[in-house]
Amino acid sequence: MIEKINQLLESNDIMCRIGSEWYKLEEIGPVYEDNELEITMTDDDGVETGALLSDIEEFDTHDVFGEPTNLVSSPLFEQFNNHIGIA
Repeated sequence: MIEKINQLLESNDIMCRIGSEWYKLEEIGPVYEDNELEITMTDDDGVETGALLSDIEEFDTHDVFGEPTNLVSSPLFEQFNNHIGIA
């Protein structure tokens, strides 16, 4: 499932907030032994950084026109969300 989510992230801009900073979610995974899920994200300057999925406080899954992105409406995202509750 993580591989398919990452494929969707390649063509969808999902923004996530940690603290007061917003980042573009680039990649999800791997899952560590303690079930923590690592994510890779970039800031406005394109600088890549890593965090844990549990560090994310908010997601913005809308495009610049306020419409939901294709990722949000996909059955795969719904299944993923049912497991971790992000939207």
